[in-house]
Amino acid sequence: MPIPYLQEATKAIRAVSKQHDSTGISMRQARVDEIVEEMQYIYECALDVFSDNYGFSRVSREEFIQAFLHLGPLLDSRLFHFMTNVEDVPIAFVYGYRDSPENPTRIVFHTVGVSSKHRGEATVYHLAVPFWEAAVEIGLPAVGGLAKEGRTTFDKCGPANRSYSVLAKKL
Repeated sequence: MPIPYLQEATKAIRAVSKQHDSTGISMRQARVDEIVEEMQYIYECALDVFSDNYGFSRVSREEFIQAFLHLGPLLDSRLFHFMTNVEDVPIAFVYGYRDSPENPTRIVFHTVGVSSKHRGEATVYHLAVPFWEAAVEIGLPAVGGLAKEGRTTFDKCGPANRSYSVLAKKL
């Protein structure tokens, strides 16, 4: 998405967000310099978010963290946000990153995750506002993919035919 499109889309998303009540919801940027702690914080929310994905297999907290550590050099706090409820429990998150730590040419909109309880609400609009504003501020074009609710191509494959176990031995 070119920068002018990002600017216009940000205005539209902000307008929709303002039309919906966000009482009891808080938002903050992730502390990417403390990525391990932040991933621990959203672990349960992320499992809920991903549990509807085809072939989902529950992973340990440690494996979840390991899966994201490689993104560390690309992450920017402005592109990683958490949304929490009044009990400070994560209910949604969004993250993206620059495509290169040294010579970025674009921003990758990677994941928007909303817990199952909050899907169908305006949560995604509230979450998108600071994320898209940051993309405009950074000034790089953006790419990304969106998934839709409901039936997908993967549904034709039927239920998953296997599960995975990850074993570890401390040395």
